Parts: sequence; C-alpha cells; structure tokens
Amino acid sequence: MSDADNVISFAFRRITVTHPSKRQRPVKVATDGEINWITLPLEFRVAPEPLFLLKPEADVANANRS
Repeated sequence: MSDADNVISFAFRRITVTHPSKRQRPVKVATDGEINWITLPLEFRVAPEPLFLLKPEADVANANRS
C-alpha cells in the first residue's frame, strides 16, 4: 500500500480525525474487515506495547483451507 501514489503515510502515537464543518454526521469506517458508521471525531492511539500474534504452521493453515 505504501507504494501507491495517492497514499500518504506518517508516524503518530495519537491522532484525532475531524471534519472541517464540525457537523455530527457519521462516517463509514472499515476496521478489521468490518464496516461501521461512527460519529466524528475519531481518535486513534498506538499501544505502547507490541501486539503478539500467533499463526498456524503452513501445513495446518493449508489443511484448514480445504
């Protein structure tokens, strides 16, 4: 995604997303594949500690696809 010409990336620990009009209209937000309508402002924060994920071994993952 970072290779796309229209994507701007920047580092942050906390960011608040607002709309210039200050209207309280919900916006469509997609997170983890789920679509929700959320009222602004949106606040995003980065956790201070890492999130450790587990993934199955390749043979287990391939067996579950069948």
